[in-house]
Amino acid sequence: MRLANPVTTWNEICFLAKNLIYTTSGTEISGMGLWILWGLEAFAIISATVLLSNIYIKKSVFCEACRCWTDDHKDKLTFEYLSENELKEKLMNQDMSFLDNFIEMAPGGDSFYRIDCRSCSKCKEFYTLSLFRITRTWSKEGQPSDKENYIMKNLFISKEIFDKLAPKPCPEEKTDEEAAVEEVVAEQ
Repeated sequence: MRLANPVTTWNEICFLAKNLIYTTSGTEISGMGLWILWGLEAFAIISATVLLSNIYIKKSVFCEACRCWTDDHKDKLTFEYLSENELKEKLMNQDMSFLDNFIEMAPGGDSFYRIDCRSCSKCKEFYTLSLFRITRTWSKEGQPSDKENYIMKNLFISKEIFDKLAPKPCPEEKTDEEAAVEEVVAEQ
């Protein structure tokens, strides 16, 4: 319990700095050198904590009602659309009619949109949408590299809109057996 008191802790640190000899890689460090080393360690720990928490907070959304972080739904929908301004306006007005007119992203497309969503798994009442313009470039080896540009970030949406953003299911491919059965039925 001695170290619970800040004055006692400070006195102990001063005593250690004065009397302790720290050895690293054959080099002895004491006194002012030890204070500098401790300062660098403290700076590294505090900087890493602030930087990492700042990165996490910028990418995450907090549900105030449940007091928890939301779940990420990346690539909720990937598509092409002719007019970016029209798309932004429709999303701001929560008009999902654009879902009837969007163009499915062609494989190897160089420019397209991506919608990411976030949702609260506790209350199931908190949803957000982020819209990105993705620009894809290709390396000489044929590897894609995507550059993301936020167009809209964390727009509040309803559960109904969240559910509508699910990609349209692709028709399932038939097995050879199912295709053969359909062929026989069609011939009769």
